[in-house]
Amino acid sequence: MKQSILQLDHYTFVDFSVKCNLAAELEDMPDAFHVDDLEFSLEQFDVAQEEGEPRRATIKLNVKSKSEDISKDSFGSFYSINIEVIGYLAFTDEAPDGYKEDPVNADKVLVFNGANILYGLMRDRLESITASMPWGRAILPLATFDGLVKTNVTQSEAEPQKAAQ
Repeated sequence: MKQSILQLDHYTFVDFSVKCNLAAELEDMPDAFHVDDLEFSLEQFDVAQEEGEPRRATIKLNVKSKSEDISKDSFGSFYSINIEVIGYLAFTDEAPDGYKEDPVNADKVLVFNGANILYGLMRDRLESITASMPWGRAILPLATFDGLVKTNVTQSEAEPQKAAQ
């Protein structure tokens, strides 16, 4: 096994809400089902790099239901969700030349690796929480995040997020 060039220093959930549609009728309740009809957003905040330290970045991933109305007639699922997590990541010394210094390569790694790390945390937490709710375990679908990242966010925009930890 080889260590990933991107490591998660720590993460924090800044929003985690799950609303249950109690009006839903489910004749044969499955053991688990996939939540669909979702919106995704991903933002990247570059954090200043100290001399001799690995390049660090902060990313924020949000996944929410497209509709927050969970009435029986207008919401096709059993749960409405809004989950937002911030991850603080660092490139390791194992990163090939160019990845730590080149923003294009770094962004690719952040999007493909960083977002998937955070999304896995979301999937696990949602499944655990909904396991004790009326409609049982809800599972987020597998996803890719190509083309979703909002880059070039200024350092001043990132500071309030850092303080939220």
